[in-house]
Amino acid sequence: MRELSYLKIHPRDKEENKLLLLRGERLYEESTGTSRSEIEYLLRRFEDALNSREPAKIAKAREELAQRLKDTELE
Repeated sequence: MRELSYLKIHPRDKEENKLLLLRGERLYEESTGTSRSEIEYLLRRFEDALNSREPAKIAKAREELAQRLKDTELE
């Protein structure tokens, strides 16, 4: 049971995902216009992926969101 305990952790509760969501929420609040809309869309996609609990889907959505947030921070 101890070996399988990691399966009980929701992907949303993993540190890397928590940090990315917080970063996205911060940038969403700081953004306006189309940039804000795009961040909102990507945050929703990432949350949907987290809820799916599918590792490949989560990884793809995390990569997309992280790249867009990085681009937004550089603007």
